[in-house]
Amino acid sequence: MEMLMYWMLGTWILDLAASYKSSTFVGVDFSPIFPKSSLTPPNAGFLRHNVLEGLPFPESSFDFVHQRFLEWSFDQSGWDALFLEIIRILKNDGWFEIMNHVSELRNSGPRTQKLTKAVLEFLKSKNLSTPTTDYIRNFFEKTQQIEDIKCEERMHPLGKWAGLIGQVAKLNFNRALTAMKSFILPFMNITDEEFQALLEDSENEVNDYQTYICTIRVFGRKIARPLPLSPLSSSSPLL
Repeated sequence: MEMLMYWMLGTWILDLAASYKSSTFVGVDFSPIFPKSSLTPPNAGFLRHNVLEGLPFPESSFDFVHQRFLEWSFDQSGWDALFLEIIRILKNDGWFEIMNHVSELRNSGPRTQKLTKAVLEFLKSKNLSTPTTDYIRNFFEKTQQIEDIKCEERMHPLGKWAGLIGQVAKLNFNRALTAMKSFILPFMNITDEEFQALLEDSENEVNDYQTYICTIRVFGRKIARPLPLSPLSSSSPLL
């Protein structure tokens, strides 16, 4: 039976489980943000778990592992450990997909840049990072466990200039910044009113500059007869 591993919100899992009833889908997240059990079909399930403690599944459990939007969640050693766990739970010939946001926006204005720069500097001060496509590719190549590695970068419009999709993206962007407000206000040495003013200015800027958010995707397949996993050098740079 084909199985899938997934991080973040579970609505996509519900859609897949309804469309592919012969497959089993498992969602994992640190926060209890899963759909109600009454909405979950019998071929889907959700688990609250800290992935830094390892993934609580036997080796070779899944045909497909999907990790999404965990950028700036770990330091470099945490990312390395997670990638090794992904390899461990993949079946031979199983595929993984890693999807994260790129740190910098495209075509952003000065007020928007001030906000995003403050967030990135704060996260870096906590030793948190997001691996680049080159880092992810090189990491998996060094393991000699993964082949057919492919990388993609896609741009997503931010703001009402792009219609409903852009408006929803900007709403999520604002919520992410607001969620970090208590951390970045003292870091930026500004008041709540000044923060709100920057956020309001950003509403106009993303439309004037036609701003984009970028995401990366890295795909790979576990080779049929993998070698034993070995410790890796962690000298490759992260963003």
